Order: sequence, then structure tokens, then C-alpha cells
Amino acid sequence: MEQGRDLSTALAGLGLALALYAFFVLTLVLAGHRSDARALAGFIPDCLVLVRALLRDPRRRKPRSRGASGVPPRGFEPRFPP
Repeated sequence: MEQGRDLSTALAGLGLALALYAFFVLTLVLAGHRSDARALAGFIPDCLVLVRALLRDPRRRKPRSRGASGVPPRGFEPRFPP
């Protein structure tokens, strides 16, 4: 049941962030700053489009898998500064 509570907490946080975002856009519209409100309203969707395009770019390096456990590969020696 822990997963259900984590999901509901995440959804509540997302809803709160969305409500604050809409509040700030509406506040700018009511204050007469329509161009600023339009820019703010388009910022998040523009960022999502950018991230999606970057993820689909074939020139992007594919991340290497570290395995399911996240344990470094055999023979791995971390370098520490002296």
C-alpha cells in the first residue's frame, strides 16, 4: 500500500504546482500584463517540447546500463584526488 500513498502524494504535489502556475498566470492577466502572462503560460509546454525533442534526437548518446543493482562493473576503481 506504500506505492499507492507515494503516488497520491506525487499527484497532490503535481496538482499543487499546477494550481500555483495557473494562479501566477491569472494574476499577471488581471494585473494587465498580458504579454508576460502569455510568455509564462507557454514556458512549461515549450520546455516539455524541447526535452521530448532532445530525447528523440538520434545524435544523443545512449546511457550505459549499470545493471539492475546499480553496482559498478568489476574492476572499477574510483579516482580520488590526492
